[in-house]
Amino acid sequence: MKKALFYAIVFCLAHLAVSSQVEKYELFTVQPKIGFGYNLYSADFNSFEGAADCGRFKKGSGSGLFPGALFERSLDATKSIGLALSYINRSGVLSIDYIYPLRNPDNTITKAKIEDKIDAELSYLEISPSFVYSLTDDFIKGPLRAIGSLRFGLPLTKTFEQYEEIVSPAGAVFIDNGVRRKRRDIAAGDIKSINNLAFGITFGLENNLKIGNNTFFTQTLSFDYNFNDVTSDANWKVFGVRLDLGLRYSLFRTVEQPKPAPPPPVEIDIYIEPPKEPLVEIRQKQFDGKVFVGNELLATSPLVNAVFFARNSDKIPDYYSDAVPASINYFVSNPVELHKYLLPRIVEIVKHNPKARITVEGATSGPANEPEGIELARRRAENVKSRLVALGVPENIVKTSARVSPRFPSNQDFPEGIDENQRVDILVSNAPLQEYVDLQKYSEIQGKISLLIATENIDNSEILKITDSFTNSEKQFSGSGLVEIPLKKRLDDLEDKILTYSIKLNDSTYFVFKDTLAISLFPKEVIELNLNNFEAILRFDYNSSELSEDNKGLLRQLSEKLPANSTIVILGSADALGTAERNVRLSRERASNTEQFIRSIVGNKFKIETGISEEKFDETTPQGRFLNRSIRIRVK
Repeated sequence: MKKALFYAIVFCLAHLAVSSQVEKYELFTVQPKIGFGYNLYSADFNSFEGAADCGRFKKGSGSGLFPGALFERSLDATKSIGLALSYINRSGVLSIDYIYPLRNPDNTITKAKIEDKIDAELSYLEISPSFVYSLTDDFIKGPLRAIGSLRFGLPLTKTFEQYEEIVSPAGAVFIDNGVRRKRRDIAAGDIKSINNLAFGITFGLENNLKIGNNTFFTQTLSFDYNFNDVTSDANWKVFGVRLDLGLRYSLFRTVEQPKPAPPPPVEIDIYIEPPKEPLVEIRQKQFDGKVFVGNELLATSPLVNAVFFARNSDKIPDYYSDAVPASINYFVSNPVELHKYLLPRIVEIVKHNPKARITVEGATSGPANEPEGIELARRRAENVKSRLVALGVPENIVKTSARVSPRFPSNQDFPEGIDENQRVDILVSNAPLQEYVDLQKYSEIQGKISLLIATENIDNSEILKITDSFTNSEKQFSGSGLVEIPLKKRLDDLEDKILTYSIKLNDSTYFVFKDTLAISLFPKEVIELNLNNFEAILRFDYNSSELSEDNKGLLRQLSEKLPANSTIVILGSADALGTAERNVRLSRERASNTEQFIRSIVGNKFKIETGISEEKFDETTPQGRFLNRSIRIRVK
């Protein structure tokens, strides 16, 4: 019984010894140190406050001692953060050499080499937060660590002496009040313009030589870089190389090792059937519709014939392009976006109208905003003319003029009005700025595509999206069933098209099917005159409801091409400047004056309806506001 008790006690003690094993971790360190530093001056100044201008100082150097202490807190086995407090000696001497003629006792001249020096006594109380990373634990009987620090220095000593010394010839001296000396003092005192905070960084390597259980002898080689200058009135930076020697004392904590993990559970093979692949199939398709062919009435986009400039600038903005892309269609494109092609469009008009003449009229937003006045306006006009000539307009048909304000100025009570008046108007005579109304051949397919779609292994709640490559329209559906896709598109020709259906599931899975759209088999319907896509826009001058001669000519074009008993809808519009009441009244006047003019030339040939347009162009741009000073004409 006694033996059994003895063995039980021994077993328990042994188990306790094993389970209570501990490991030491470095927690906190204190490191007093002393360093020797070599200071390098990089400068580019003649003088600073207190110093005399004796030439341009470029470089210098010095040295000093750097006592201090470093405190560290370990983050883990390899990383620490620290804070150092140090006395930093940044003293040194800046010097320049120059040759100066000296008169000898026999009245001959000797060229003497003189050295001008600034001996600066500089020291700082420096605080340095740092990050320390252990590169290896056993370099030379201890860890090798990399250190990076930010440095913030408060000046303590900030004095200087400036003096001259004769380097050669050997016997040359200064004579000052009868006293002969090799050195002549120039200035001395405090550096009053010293920056109150020195800011820089340090990078270094530190070797730790273990000399005790928790003590290391450290050797640190580092490089200092200062971001700011020594003084506020001179280009004068300090760099440094330091060697620090110190004693690093470590405080440790003990951490009990975790108990061994329990054995892993016995693995049991479980077979999980993989999910089935989703499937989509188009089982049946049908095309229904017609191809409409014939003529349609279209109007060209209105032209804002003005180049807008930045304040006090005569440079044509980069916004304006020198060429019109082949894809641009003047009948269907957004006129605000078309404005960037104004200059090549003017060139096209001149080429089609040999009798055309151009007046380029520069203007400003007035002396309060653009004090150069008429000269600035003239340069703007000349620059636009030069660009037009470079693009192909004959120089002899272009003349320039300049005005302080435009012929039809915008209201400068608004910032937008000021911007609009900083412009060059391009006035074209003997040629229309717009073709405006034109009969064009067209063909269009209208109908629908009916698809019977079957899905497998896809939940009925999942949303699928189908897109066809012909119309690029997207349709959503779920589950299996009939899906109808609208079919409406202008045709460049009547040839059969290849269709690609793309069905997307969960924005990731695609099912692609190809098909042929047999346009040649669709029934055809001839339309004598299609008016559904017609919209004509006529511009007015700022705050005006008077029809220009160009607009009257365009209205005559429209009246000639419309069939009798057509219904013309005239919708007046105004920009957002001014009061809402005034803009409504102006919009109605523009629509009413247009109606009166049409009736004056064709009588009661057409039914006419007037109103106010709810559609607006972009008001944030000058061209958008110009286009909103208009009427929109549609035909029923």
